[in-house]
Amino acid sequence: LMTILPVGTYAKYPKAGEATGCCIACGGAGKVALGLGSGALSALLTYSHPRDIAAFILPDLGYDHSLDILALSLIAAPVVYAPSAPSERFSLLKAANLEVRVINSSLRCLLAGMELEFMRVGGDRYAVKVTEGGNSFVYAPYGDIAPCPFMSGASALLVSYEAANFPSPRTIVVESDPDAPAARELNAEYAKRGVPIELW
Repeated sequence: LMTILPVGTYAKYPKAGEATGCCIACGGAGKVALGLGSGALSALLTYSHPRDIAAFILPDLGYDHSLDILALSLIAAPVVYAPSAPSERFSLLKAANLEVRVINSSLRCLLAGMELEFMRVGGDRYAVKVTEGGNSFVYAPYGDIAPCPFMSGASALLVSYEAANFPSPRTIVVESDPDAPAARELNAEYAKRGVPIELW
């Protein structure tokens, strides 16, 4: 059974009491966090202790997907996977109390029984494919993601609201702006903070 627990579902900058860019992938053998954006750490602590999460995957070093990782380093010393650029942000990670591993398109790793692969999607941003027991999903919280072989076989695609019309067996919007017209599209599921989504 694979469940996604949305922790931060706001795109860009969250309103008071909300958070950006964070989901917990809960598989049969453990948990992996995808993103830890602005406000996400306090929200995450509502659902899980950081020591119960095998690794934190930062798909990019934009603040909407990585801001709270430095605060996390004050209470835990997690394993963090992140791109090495922009270099000034990556050096902050390296200087913190974190075990940092670099993401690139050739990296494959096994975390909590889940196999993770990465694909560069532009600039220093990565899509993440998570596979467990022959099933997979792709986490690509960007509006400019395009269909490609990396996504083949995935049973679900987790995207931002700009990609709500993405052709996928199951498109789940995990980051949205409630005030944007695209957030009212009806052809995708919309994640709600704290409400688990069963993938398989």
